[in-house]
Amino acid sequence: MSTTKLQIIPDINGKPSYTLPQSNVIYTGLLAANVAQSVTAPTDSPRYMVRIGVSNGADVLVSVNGTATIPTGAISASATEVNIAQTYVTSGGTVSVITPEDDVIVSLGFYAIQ
Repeated sequence: MSTTKLQIIPDINGKPSYTLPQSNVIYTGLLAANVAQSVTAPTDSPRYMVRIGVSNGADVLVSVNGTATIPTGAISASATEVNIAQTYVTSGGTVSVITPEDDVIVSLGFYAIQ
């Protein structure tokens, strides 16, 4: 099965609606506080856009090809972003997520980019 291709759905007037179809490659999980989890991207396309959904407006930090971490002090350089709606990853790359809160549902939908 090939991954859903990234394609913007047009509105009734044929203009871009900036809505995406549901992906056929979706990972969903329940995050525990302070425990990073990672997902590996598919390999049927060179790159993917990853749409990230989070329950309850929780803070979820995301890192591509690294391990997501929770900051502990002053602002400093990091490979982790907080509450991003989407990101990009290459074939076979990883997306790591972490939250400081308990019982946060997260989903990652992968879209192939040609």
